[in-house]
Amino acid sequence: MDDIAKAAYDALVTEKNLNTDHFVLGPQLYSYDEVSFSPSSLRQPMTPKRQAAALLSKVLGRNITHKRISPEESTAVFESLGIQSDYASLLTSIALQITSGEEEALFTDKKGIIGEKKLQDYFEANKELWAKK
Repeated sequence: MDDIAKAAYDALVTEKNLNTDHFVLGPQLYSYDEVSFSPSSLRQPMTPKRQAAALLSKVLGRNITHKRISPEESTAVFESLGIQSDYASLLTSIALQITSGEEEALFTDKKGIIGEKKLQDYFEANKELWAKK
């Protein structure tokens, strides 16, 4: 959140009007499979480079696992959350595009603002969100 706040502040106080969209990104790029938060963890194979489930397991001191689901299951999960069918399908479609690597281009885009906070920092600062009560 600090990185987002800094990007917003910088945009507000700049002398030159940016007049464009910007993407606020963390310093590391994770796939849905690596992060394992989204109901849209779809078709890409797991890569060992930065597995967030393992990171979160380490922070919490318990085993966190990830289950990859199909596009149909993803759409059904969105619908179970009360999202209309057409929009649920659109969200799944976007997730498939991200999974195929389309989001990686944002890291080299001039509109990308790369933050400093790493995912492990976020997990450490917010571990009570996932702690068993």
